Amino acid sequence: MAIDIDIRENIPFERRWHKAELIAFGLMIVLLIAALAGLLGDSPFGKRHALFLGIPAYARFDASVRSQTPTNLDLAVGPHFPSDRVEVTLDRRFLASLEVKATSPRASAMRTGGDGVTYDFDLGPDRSGLITLQLTPLVAGRGGGVMRVQGHAAPISVFILP
Repeated sequence: MAIDIDIRENIPFERRWHKAELIAFGLMIVLLIAALAGLLGDSPFGKRHALFLGIPAYARFDASVRSQTPTNLDLAVGPHFPSDRVEVTLDRRFLASLEVKATSPRASAMRTGGDGVTYDFDLGPDRSGLITLQLTPLVAGRGGGVMRVQGHAAPISVFILP
């Protein structure tokens, strides 16, 4: 016993369905790229590093942050640092987009000069440690500037989301 089923092609529907599938696929690709870039929270590609050539120190920070949402910039100072005191200078362009709310450990001194703000931190006897700057992004768009450690400069660039 054979059953005949009448199935016809509906070309306009097939075209609409194909277009909807392409749009959904494109949205999934955009979401995947945004997630990997760190725009949806922490991600393996959402952190950046800045090296200070000539000294054993580097900075680690988020590549993208939200405006008015606290974030941290960590400065790792390696063993055998040339001094028992670390001098960190943030230029005016950096401070125009990212406000320093607190530091950990607490800075032993802070000076304001023509090139920005300088923080002094005391290291322990092994001349190494982790310094955390607690930052609040101020305005949406491209942010950051130049950070100097013992006079050695490195660019800090973040994208601030609204």
